[in-house]
Amino acid sequence: MTVSFYKDIPFWWFGFVGFALVYGVLADPTPSIIDAVSVVSAILLLASFSFVFLKKTVLTSGQKSGFIFFTGCFLYPLMNGIFSGHDPFLILRDFIPYLFLFIGFFFLPYFWTDSQRTIKVMVFGFIFIAMAFSFRRLGLIPYGMERDSVFQDPLALAVVPEILFASVFLVSFAVLNALSRESLQHKLLLSCLSFLFLIPLLSVMNISVMRASLAMIILTALFSLFIVFLNRPLAGLGLLVFISSLVIAFLKPLGTISQLFWLKTVMVGGNNRYLEFKTVLDQLLSDPFALLFGKGWGATIINPAVDYTDVLYTHSLFSSSLLKGGFVLLGGLIVYLLWLLTGIFKLLMKEKDPLQMALCVAIILTLLVNIFIYAGYKTIGFGLVLALAMGMVSCYGQGLVRTAEKDNIKGMQAAT
Repeated sequence: MTVSFYKDIPFWWFGFVGFALVYGVLADPTPSIIDAVSVVSAILLLASFSFVFLKKTVLTSGQKSGFIFFTGCFLYPLMNGIFSGHDPFLILRDFIPYLFLFIGFFFLPYFWTDSQRTIKVMVFGFIFIAMAFSFRRLGLIPYGMERDSVFQDPLALAVVPEILFASVFLVSFAVLNALSRESLQHKLLLSCLSFLFLIPLLSVMNISVMRASLAMIILTALFSLFIVFLNRPLAGLGLLVFISSLVIAFLKPLGTISQLFWLKTVMVGGNNRYLEFKTVLDQLLSDPFALLFGKGWGATIINPAVDYTDVLYTHSLFSSSLLKGGFVLLGGLIVYLLWLLTGIFKLLMKEKDPLQMALCVAIILTLLVNIFIYAGYKTIGFGLVLALAMGMVSCYGQGLVRTAEKDNIKGMQAAT
């Protein structure tokens, strides 16, 4: 029997929804201090966690090995940072964001017992946070204009993974929805709503001149249109005509936007991402121990991508991991991320449902951009995207767990 989406609402929903509200409306994605909003957001997020897998043996042997391995990978840079005499505050600012990569384990029991509703709740949360951040960013336009620049974004709201995830998901779903078996009216309604929600998200990308994000949006639209053409040529042709009409109608503003993006490319090029990675490697090559185990949490770098300023971060998760944890941490992360990305890609190839296909595309592109280009990996949003990916790869699309096992997990959750 199919359970209604609104029946038997679990307690963790309240924590997660509360977190989305507070975090989206009030929080700084990368706070420099631990303020009241950060504390409340953390408490609400913790209230949405399930600690079942810590109490009973419900993880597979591979999941347990992975959890133990990554616990060690994140603890030894902590000890390394402490013994190296790094600033305790900088160690804390490094350590907490990397803990976000673990939070997928705390959502796994929800995927095991109720995968469909868990996915929907998390996606709605992503979209709400993305919309809230977008409206906040749009409200900062006068602030930037007063300083003769539209590039001002003091809280870096435009770079957060939630905005890219929601944008890619909505674009992909709006196009792939043509493959749905629903009525034409239903499909048009959902696609129109998706495009409506996209307006503030794309506006933020335009104002902040987010080249990689806009490139992903274009790539998503082309890929989704190609999938529709393969399965329903007439529907694909209709979408192509509609999208072409929009491009022609807005050709002048699109030309202006293209010039702005080209101007940024001429001014800053590739933002020195290659030099950033080379600087990290050069800093470690003189010390074999550091090359293997890194310099620990709290280590800083004279970053060429930030005007050669001494900062705590790099823009790539890989170069940052190499600096903090050496090739040991970097190797572990590569294995972990490859497992997730290849798993999501396999699901994308198998899926026929537009919603699940759009989710897979959004997860893949959001992870890739925030691993290699943006520093969004330091935010809780990146950890939540990983949690969604982990849940889908581990449980969703591979058959429901046995009824007895589901009842056992639900019983443990109720006792928590």
